[in-house]
Amino acid sequence: MAKHPVRTATQKAAFLEAYARSGTAMGAAKLSGVDDRNHYAWLQKSEQYRAQFAIAKERAAQVLEAEARRRACDGYDDPIYYNGVQVGHVRRYSDLLMIFLLKAAKPDVYRDYHSVKVQGTMTSQATITVVHEFRDSQGQVIDSSPVQPALPPVDPNPSE
Repeated sequence: MAKHPVRTATQKAAFLEAYARSGTAMGAAKLSGVDDRNHYAWLQKSEQYRAQFAIAKERAAQVLEAEARRRACDGYDDPIYYNGVQVGHVRRYSDLLMIFLLKAAKPDVYRDYHSVKVQGTMTSQATITVVHEFRDSQGQVIDSSPVQPALPPVDPNPSE
C-alpha cells in the first residue's frame, strides 16, 4: 500500500484532470506538478486508475473535437499586419477540419474509399526473370545475366 494514500489519491486526481485538459502526459505533469513517471507506474499497477485514465483520455479527445468544430464552423480571427502593426483581422475557417468532422460524423457518406466485394475464382500465372546488371561509373551496362530462379516453376496442371 502507498505510504500516503490521501496524497497519492489527490495526485492521481490532479494528474487526470490535467490530462483531460492538456491531452498529453507531459502537459498533465506540467499542469498538475505530478511527475509523469508516477502516471505510468499507476497505469501498470492499478486497474481502477486505468479506468479513470480512459475517461480522462475521452475527455481530452472531446476537448480536441470541440476545438476542431469551433475552428471549422465558427472560424478564428487571423490578424492582419501593415508595417509591423496589427491593423485588423480576417475571419478564417478550416475546411480541412470540416472534412474530418464530416468523415467522423457520417463515414457512410464522406469516406475516402468504397469496398467492392468480388465473388468467384481466378487463376493467374506469371514468369519472373531476374536480371543482375552491373554498371560502370557512367551508367553503362558492363555485364548482365539472368539469375536462375530459387524455386522450380509451378505446374499449372498438377496431377492429383
